Amino acid sequence: VPHNPLSSFGPYRDTTKLGLYVLWTIESIRITEINGGKHPMNRFPSLHPILAKKNSEGLELVYDNNSFQIAAKAYYYWWNKIIPFSKLKNIDPLNQTNYRWF
Repeated sequence: VPHNPLSSFGPYRDTTKLGLYVLWTIESIRITEINGGKHPMNRFPSLHPILAKKNSEGLELVYDNNSFQIAAKAYYYWWNKIIPFSKLKNIDPLNQTNYRWF
């Protein structure tokens, strides 16, 4: 199961979808491009490919299909913007959603 090698524990659940791994990998590439690969500690968006939803109490880990679909759609629209990657990499695909990488 893919995860940040700097994490001191294994993934929470083995219920993560392959598509979520792909989005997490894309986000890792985006973050690495932003910092120019100079900071090896900052190459991953989170310790594990898990989404968290913002709510009134903070963040709640989510594993449901609806949350994945919202994140996937956000990345789809982000990728299909007609701007150079040098600018696109600075846009957080999840910025317009209530989701973050946990």
